[in-house]
Amino acid sequence: MTVFVLASLPFLLGAAVLFAMSNRASGWDAMNLGIYAGVALLGWAALVIGFLIWLVIRDGLVASNILPLAILGSLVCAALWWGGSWWLQENACSRDAAFYDAIAAAPLEQRAAMVEDARNNPAEITRCGRDSLVYHFGRDLFDSLAVGSTAEHERLATWALLLEHGLPADDPIFHGAVNNADSGLVRLLIEKRLDENHPEAIPSGIVQKSVSGVEMNPDGPYHAHTSDYLEILRIFFALGLDPCRRLGADGTVIEAMKRRDVPDDVWQGTSVHCETS
Repeated sequence: MTVFVLASLPFLLGAAVLFAMSNRASGWDAMNLGIYAGVALLGWAALVIGFLIWLVIRDGLVASNILPLAILGSLVCAALWWGGSWWLQENACSRDAAFYDAIAAAPLEQRAAMVEDARNNPAEITRCGRDSLVYHFGRDLFDSLAVGSTAEHERLATWALLLEHGLPADDPIFHGAVNNADSGLVRLLIEKRLDENHPEAIPSGIVQKSVSGVEMNPDGPYHAHTSDYLEILRIFFALGLDPCRRLGADGTVIEAMKRRDVPDDVWQGTSVHCETS
């Protein structure tokens, strides 16, 4: 038994490390690491089966072997269940990515029919689908168009289509849009959150990030994206952001903007008489 336990350690530790790495990775890297973890578990399962066979050959079906056989059999069943669950999950993940790859490859006028007819529900998007969606239709901060050179109007039309069919306007997508100064997508996300009566349609962290993205110094390293972040701030106010909302240590929204020299016309027409504590 001691030899079996020692022989099992490399397989189990290797599978655990690879599985943890796959959870931290994304896209194809996550899938590859998951495959390696599955291979390690298959190796351990083969070791277990071999050990069981050896026990039966050596001792036969005696009472002393019942407990070890029950324990080892349970572990093998658990490993097979995990492996099957993982395979189903990764298969769905790969299928989801292929679905969004196909949408990107199709003409705009065909995408609505693809979304309506597909087995892949945008409301249940997987991490692989999310990676593919952002790759094809997400804006790159240093590129005027989406990654993959998708035209801007088609890009936003596709986001609107998917959001209409259940794609969640969740915080990861929201943060990604703001990090890349994607004002068009930011507007679509806020509108969906408002339609769904989201408790925080415009999160304070998103507001802080947008304000910090303003670089009014023409010689500043991020000045090129200032117009995009100013547009995002205008969208916030147009869709109901309270300029007197407090942003923690940054004070109110207006106070934070004034420290970044944001032009007054960005919040023109809103109340600027905020109470101070």
